[in-house]
Amino acid sequence: MSFLHPAVTAVMSEAAEALAASGKPDLAARLIAAGTCSSIAADAVLVRALVATLLKECRSASEIFVLALTLMTTEQKNDLAQRAESKGLIGKSGGTTRHHERAAVITQADRFLQVTAPPSTVH
Repeated sequence: MSFLHPAVTAVMSEAAEALAASGKPDLAARLIAAGTCSSIAADAVLVRALVATLLKECRSASEIFVLALTLMTTEQKNDLAQRAESKGLIGKSGGTTRHHERAAVITQADRFLQVTAPPSTVH
């Protein structure tokens, strides 16, 4: 039995399936084992792995946004802003690409990974 909320467990299962499909069955097996184990430590390993994966994707998305914006004309950027606004996607800072919101999430994830890092085995 997992100590994690059932919704989190469902997301973990989906992440494990995606990892297996992407050619990483060893990591997928570790995630599944951690997610079904009654150990809080195992759940923590799983959560750290998921945060690290999401952090990598968020950083990649940020880089893709920067690349895309450098290729877009002013008219294209304005069109993007209008479409994003019509879908309610504009961030609190008013930015079309939600850069500041993404940067805040990246900072939080970095802090989480630092705080929850296992103790060093180097003496």
